Amino acid sequence: MDADFETNASIPTETRELLRSERFAARPVLLEARTGMAALVGPLGATAAFDPWGRVALGGGLGVSPAGLQLGAYVRARPLVFTSRRWLRLHAIGVELGYATGPYRNYQMPVGDGETHSAYSASWERVHWLQPQLIYETRSFRGFNLLAGIGVAVPLASAGYRCLDAIRCSLHGLDTIPSVTFAVGYAWALGE
Repeated sequence: MDADFETNASIPTETRELLRSERFAARPVLLEARTGMAALVGPLGATAAFDPWGRVALGGGLGVSPAGLQLGAYVRARPLVFTSRRWLRLHAIGVELGYATGPYRNYQMPVGDGETHSAYSASWERVHWLQPQLIYETRSFRGFNLLAGIGVAVPLASAGYRCLDAIRCSLHGLDTIPSVTFAVGYAWALGE
């Protein structure tokens, strides 16, 4: 441990304790704004989480997509946690396992064949997804939180199929798709 870090009076005692313990649970309540492609709560959403233990977070949220309201829940595990004392930040590399549900439209890039087709080939009233992803998370001692994740969205079940473009409906069904997530949030301690 850096002696300057230990004796620097401008760093509050609770901050030194937080960084020594490498615990996200010191600020266990987290609110996040999320965005991404095939993200847990759609391209635009919000989640809330609770860190009962420093290495595990439980959360859920809602968001919107072009098809409608998306709902999701997740468990985040942080097996690798380390600190950056120079910038007074916690860092974690981990995994997040999510479940999401909501309406879905199968987007496909328009083909340059001269004919006009819908960008969506099919839709479902409800799809249930399993969403595992690898994540990198960082949190300042003041509570500012950033997260980036990459993974896949695996369809588990679906209902209410509707073909929107007869030419392309038969070509593509409901497939596993890549997902990318970005989140910005703020965490605070209970009692603040």
